[in-house]
Amino acid sequence: MTGPLLLGIDVGTTRVKVGAFGIDGRAAAMRVANYPDALRTDGDAAEQDPREWWQHVVRAIRETTAQVEPGAILGVCVGGQGPTMVAVDETLTPVAPALTWMDRRAAGHAQTLTERAKRTVPSHSFLAKVMWLSEANPDAYARARWFCQAWDFVAMQLTGEPVVSTWASVTPWDAGLVQTSELDERKLPETREMGQRVGSVTSRAAELTGLPQGLAVIGGITDYFGGILGSGAVGRGVACDNGGTSQSFNVCWDEPLAAQGIFCIPSFDGRSFYLGGPTFTSGRALDWWRSDVLYAEPDDWSMVEQAGAAQDGSERLIFLPYLAGERAPLWDTTARGVFFGLALNHTRAHMTRAILEAVGYSIRHIMDQIETAGARVDEIHCCGGQATSELWCRIKADVTGTRIVVPQVTEAAVLGSAMIAGVGVGVFEDFGRGARAMMRPQQVIEPNRENHARYQDLYGVYRELYTSVKPLYAKLNVVTGPP
Repeated sequence: MTGPLLLGIDVGTTRVKVGAFGIDGRAAAMRVANYPDALRTDGDAAEQDPREWWQHVVRAIRETTAQVEPGAILGVCVGGQGPTMVAVDETLTPVAPALTWMDRRAAGHAQTLTERAKRTVPSHSFLAKVMWLSEANPDAYARARWFCQAWDFVAMQLTGEPVVSTWASVTPWDAGLVQTSELDERKLPETREMGQRVGSVTSRAAELTGLPQGLAVIGGITDYFGGILGSGAVGRGVACDNGGTSQSFNVCWDEPLAAQGIFCIPSFDGRSFYLGGPTFTSGRALDWWRSDVLYAEPDDWSMVEQAGAAQDGSERLIFLPYLAGERAPLWDTTARGVFFGLALNHTRAHMTRAILEAVGYSIRHIMDQIETAGARVDEIHCCGGQATSELWCRIKADVTGTRIVVPQVTEAAVLGSAMIAGVGVGVFEDFGRGARAMMRPQQVIEPNRENHARYQDLYGVYRELYTSVKPLYAKLNVVTGPP
């Protein structure tokens, strides 16, 4: 591909994705580097080594720049997982493992912030994680010069500048909350808005990655919001379903609305809003089923193909996908997974399909809250790893009764980062124009009305199932036994 290019980077939970795109959204080159052993979990802990992110970013950028003319790249933007807390010293070297968005050890500190600030601070709060580190590992806290998010860490390696990027709706800290936390605010770097320049590629980073020295590095944002932008969900009633390790579902609307369990945040254009929220272990539930239960190889997804042979509704088998608690719209850290309705006729294919359908049900649950608030979902843009499965997309269409649009670039967070880079270097006047210019539809899937009617009944059971078992979660959590 000839012509100017924009480079997007997404530092995910299990892999990093790097893509070079033309300003019309066509992919010139894209590389994915997996780090399957980087995530270490133990109980409520979920840690990663940021140095492993950087190693894989370097490799993925080098493989990408080898396929394009590096001099054609106008700018680069880094987005990624979050809220994930990284502590670095003066040299921007990590002093402790990163506490990922899945780490739940700071829930008590989030509650403390909630009580002190008299406003809700979520259990996965960035500042709560810093508070936890200050008590659990005071040596690392003392050695830390800066605290940042995953995408900031990678941008810092590219630029050598201790700068973080954010967006007004998702600022990890504000002066009032920092004061409430009693943390040392001098450890919080200078903040720039996403789409603003945070620095330039250094000579050392250029040598490692193959990027031109001096290339503009533009401030990014969490892949949650990068995915919304990259999916092209920038019009009234258009929703983004970003399905990877976890899930996020948000619909664009022209006025602020409120409903229990979902967010309402300003859009990128400053005029509209997004209603919705994240779930917890959607794609991760399928990973668990494949790796830890079926002991399949990391690249073996044959069980998903087999699930296509099972009847819609998995012959009345329902799965609750709450393997690590649930976020929107339940916000219940005690919730756990359930297979309900198991019978002798059920096979591996039925159980796999039930997991796929559970993700559809969880999306429908968020949609219910959106509709309760007074908005509606006319069209869903599916992106992320789940969008590569036509079966999964069809299940989502049938469960929700809503048209599904699959973009050409399903790794929407990478494309979203490229769009942000485009705004930062002046190619696009604003984020909405960037999204409309670069998002290219590939497939449209209309719901099957007969299947939707069957799923309506099963969804009702899905909703009642959680309500029925919820009192048992607390009892289960106090059961003791041998370690």
